[in-house]
Amino acid sequence: IPEGLSRYVTSPITGTEQLTISPTAAIAAQQTTLLSASLWSTPPPGITPAQLSPAPDLMLLQTSSQPASTPLDNLQSNIRSSLRVVAPRAAGDYTITLDAYVEPWGTHPTGHFGSWSVVLPADAAAHTYTFSLNPITKEVTTTRDNAPLQTFSWTGHPTEGDFSMTLSIRQKDGSLIATVPLYLFTRQSDRLTAYQPNPPALLVVPPEGK
Repeated sequence: IPEGLSRYVTSPITGTEQLTISPTAAIAAQQTTLLSASLWSTPPPGITPAQLSPAPDLMLLQTSSQPASTPLDNLQSNIRSSLRVVAPRAAGDYTITLDAYVEPWGTHPTGHFGSWSVVLPADAAAHTYTFSLNPITKEVTTTRDNAPLQTFSWTGHPTEGDFSMTLSIRQKDGSLIATVPLYLFTRQSDRLTAYQPNPPALLVVPPEGK
């Protein structure tokens, strides 16, 4: 099975059959996940029944952050979140950006805690990113597939209060195709005083986010 999202369409059924999905041992070993099942009156355009078809035009991404049970002392210099993604091939690479804004109505620039961006290759390959925020120094370090990655940063004036961290992905032309909330945190007197992660998210993003 190729990396990313694939579709399987059965041969025509009358509606009385029982359909059982049982992956082979080889497929199961690839840690595949069934995302959804749909009933079609006719096969989707471009899909051959009884054949597994890759969906190279769709971006598959999964995010997670450290659990809420993590002691605050362990988060003072490192709030960690991760992204697993397969980006479709395109004319230019994508950009992943983490933005932290004052909660609930912060705007740029007065309510913008900071912004950190890295490159996402448009290579149709699976990549794993780890982002580590130091909420006191406003620094983010990034790894891609366990290797250090250059992070482009901008930091704003807010230093105390409640903040929300969001991950977004943009195309080369700057158009936004995906946004995922990661976590909330509170900083008071140069110390992290509260942290609340959003649930892990699994998204399938259509071309150009439409």
